[in-house]
Amino acid sequence: MNTFRINITLLFIAIFSISSYAQEKLNKYKYISIPKQLALQKSPNQYGINTILKDYLTKYDFTVFIKGDTIPKNINPCDILNLDADKSGFLTTKVIISFTDCYGNNVHNSIEGVSRIKEFKPAYYESLRAALKDPNIQEHQFTGTITSTTTTAQNISSSNSFILELKGQNYLFKETGTQDEYQVYKNEELIGSLKKSEGDHYILKAGTLNGTGNFDDFGNFSLTRVNPVNNASITDIMARVN
Repeated sequence: MNTFRINITLLFIAIFSISSYAQEKLNKYKYISIPKQLALQKSPNQYGINTILKDYLTKYDFTVFIKGDTIPKNINPCDILNLDADKSGFLTTKVIISFTDCYGNNVHNSIEGVSRIKEFKPAYYESLRAALKDPNIQEHQFTGTITSTTTTAQNISSSNSFILELKGQNYLFKETGTQDEYQVYKNEELIGSLKKSEGDHYILKAGTLNGTGNFDDFGNFSLTRVNPVNNASITDIMARVN
């Protein structure tokens, strides 16, 4: 009996520790970005879900933007969490809301919201409301620090230079004098170039960073490369520092 009680106590301690850690990670963030179209949607803001999510999360000490909203220029892109919501289930609608950082790393997944309603619209509403009952969301209190940046991420061509960070390493991009063309430096050593190709796409030639990509609304660069060993496509987020 004593062994059983000890095991139960240890289980509760473990659950509490995991929950506290999840809460701590989420509390480090003040801002959330919601895409125009979530993974569970077939069209932008279908059923008004994106707007509903924004209203709900604002109640829980978050400042929320929907992609396309004007974001203050002094907000560091890496102070913003990216939200998405996906569904699963056949006879039921199951929804999980996910939060990822500027590097694409998962910060938190909500509890699973479930609805047995057959019609899509009310089923989404019910399952999303259930997912938003996640205590780590409802008890969110921002405890982090806000890092200001003085440059805009909307148009990188307006800056003579900017810094992107990947896996702890900073890379400096200096304008060459030709529009949308930059020299790339690592530890003050010239390692390559970044040039605009078609549309919003860029070609990066810098050794192991060789690849293509584009900038998001916050100035982060989504870099896609090919693994020479297995020819698999690899996508990394180079986070805007300034």
